[in-house]
Amino acid sequence: MAPKKNSTLKHVIVTTERRGVFYGALKSYNEKARVAILENAAMAIYWGTTNGLLELAATGPTSKSKISNKACHRQITTEADHGE
Repeated sequence: MAPKKNSTLKHVIVTTERRGVFYGALKSYNEKARVAILENAAMAIYWGTTNGLLELAATGPTSKSKISNKACHRQITTEADHGE
């Protein structure tokens, strides 16, 4: 889930209105429209953690996690800073 990091962009986990969970570099965010543009985004298909999404954010994927190839998605419902 951790693609090459661009030191100028903040890496975030976002959730969509349709329950999708994505990780990527936050290129831009329009709070009023609730639209985020992510670079090098990947979808968490299965978290594979024992303590949920925040564990995935804190420690990254486990051997049981299923993470997609790069994806593009824009509508989000929440943002969790993963500590960078």
